Amino acid sequence: MSTRGFVGYKQNKRIRGWYNHYDSYPTGLGEQVFEKCLIHHVEELKSFFNRIEFVKEESAYDAHKQVFDMDWAFDRPVLEDAGKFYKDALFCEWSYIFDFDHRSLKVYKGGCKYPGWGIRSWGAKHSDGNFYMNMIADYDFEKLRQTDPVLLAKDLEEYSNKKDGLILA
Repeated sequence: MSTRGFVGYKQNKRIRGWYNHYDSYPTGLGEQVFEKCLIHHVEELKSFFNRIEFVKEESAYDAHKQVFDMDWAFDRPVLEDAGKFYKDALFCEWSYIFDFDHRSLKVYKGGCKYPGWGIRSWGAKHSDGNFYMNMIADYDFEKLRQTDPVLLAKDLEEYSNKKDGLILA
């Protein structure tokens, strides 16, 4: 079974990104996201996201499978635009958003039965009840660069399985 997710960025209050089909939990996709934060400075990350060409064509769907193998300092990927999938609390299980407006990486967990406490969350109604996409972590880019991505991913996954709280780092 796949663990669906979203990777994107927020700049000038606008969120854009791509869909990820497999292993989107913190010790999978999350670890890859954290590693990119360790390797690249904020301006390099911002430059990478600004070079992405987002398209509506499904022919670009498979490109998300290679994006973490790319050199984010130079490559210019063409990716299928995931639209507002990051808000889909029922089907999007994890979202990783590079927030350049606030110079942080935000991590959201979907499928939550209750909205987050005083933090950003999105809801979705389903025949089985309401589900929420809650922000569970907000990492400052500079502090993130000083952290082991493997340990960070393990800690985040363990924490997220316990409660719908918020990690600020």
